[in-house]
Amino acid sequence: MQRLFLLTLSTLPLMASLAGCGSSEIDERGLRVGVSGQVTLDGLPLSNARIVFITDEGEGTVKSTGLIEDGTYAIDASKGPLASTARVEIYPELMELEAVEAARNGDRHKKVEIKPVSIPVRYNIRTELTAQLSPDNENAFNYELTSR
Repeated sequence: MQRLFLLTLSTLPLMASLAGCGSSEIDERGLRVGVSGQVTLDGLPLSNARIVFITDEGEGTVKSTGLIEDGTYAIDASKGPLASTARVEIYPELMELEAVEAARNGDRHKKVEIKPVSIPVRYNIRTELTAQLSPDNENAFNYELTSR
């Protein structure tokens, strides 16, 4: 019992120092980090899209997602990807039912154009994007996408 107590006390400074490095947090899956950045499509800030960081370290795959609005995204460390190399995927965000209803402005028969942004598959299903995530870095990644 006394050994367990001493072992616990000896690991507290290590855990405290890891938790204090930039934006990182430890949970049962491993060391998670916060990530943020900017995304453009053909030189314009991307909106109505979702960015996904996929890491395969430790116990299975961890997928962390964030909304891209006005060309920026941010994922807090509590929901962030694991500190490792991540595959990055960017998808169009579909319009929520509440947004459709607001656009109809009470007219049930009014047609609302739902046109998601077109993002090439090389940025999502067949992604070419990666990020090297570290608890010691800022983890700010900018992606400049092109539609051609």
